[in-house]
Amino acid sequence: MSSQARSIDIVDILVEFLEVSIHHLLFLRNLYPPSIFVLRKMYNIPVQVSQHPGLNQYIIETLRSAKALLRSSHLKCLSVCFYSDNEIPIERFVFDILSIHENFRIDHDFSDTYLVKLRDGFRAFCLKVAAIDMKPLTENCSFQIHLQTTEQGSQALANDPAFEGFPWIELEATEKEIPDPQLAPLRTIESDFIKIQMYREMTSR
Repeated sequence: MSSQARSIDIVDILVEFLEVSIHHLLFLRNLYPPSIFVLRKMYNIPVQVSQHPGLNQYIIETLRSAKALLRSSHLKCLSVCFYSDNEIPIERFVFDILSIHENFRIDHDFSDTYLVKLRDGFRAFCLKVAAIDMKPLTENCSFQIHLQTTEQGSQALANDPAFEGFPWIELEATEKEIPDPQLAPLRTIESDFIKIQMYREMTSR
């Protein structure tokens, strides 16, 4: 008897990882009081997750747009960007989507192996970020989530009534370029159905 092949919804798996990572990064950078976070277990490790309704809604709506762009193969990268009190970008964590096969089909016997390896990569990223000796952010810093897409993807979001309540604004160069940037690779995850490169970019000033 042969095993039946099944599809893996890699988009849902990736969006879940992005959500976990955003919460994890916000906690690590002490942008908000620790009291708004609670411990959850993801990828067999404890991670901090925000319980703040307004912040969570922003993350949810952003990832809803990211998911739509992933489904249409128009999301190039997602980045979590931190700004100084005078609105200058000083640090960015980038998730570069190099390739993704939305409806990858694998034999059932191997599905657990594929997913375990993928989640091992997710766990390794979370652990590595937590181990970085990062300079504390100054007071009154802020953050934004940026999506880099194609012209077609941008137009699709702008014209989709489902996203009317959460409009996207194109960034000016000064809003996204870090002065005197230093780049630190964090993790590359590569499999038959996805390849993501993660890195940290920070100002050297």
